[in-house]
Amino acid sequence: MPLLALVVDDSMLIRHVLRRFLENRGIAVETAADGAEALEILKTARPHVILTDLKMPNLDGYKFMKALSGSPELSVVPVVVLAAKPLPESRWKRAHIPSSTKI
Repeated sequence: MPLLALVVDDSMLIRHVLRRFLENRGIAVETAADGAEALEILKTARPHVILTDLKMPNLDGYKFMKALSGSPELSVVPVVVLAAKPLPESRWKRAHIPSSTKI
């Protein structure tokens, strides 16, 4: 069974580029345009990693990560945040992400 990545971004171009990059490396990819769509996908799929934007319509990346942290099954999935600007310390705390996980 191949590795599965979930790419969550409101930019169709970003989703497409990441899909091509990952698939060219043998990784299966599911995509979502926002956190709400991603949560629907996560009802049936269990990715090995999630790549997410922060600023998205409907359910942004912060609220999406908070929803993940509330689920025992999903809270263990590594999340890579794709953002143009650094995430302020206060937002890490509100998203329930331990500061030790920052890169």
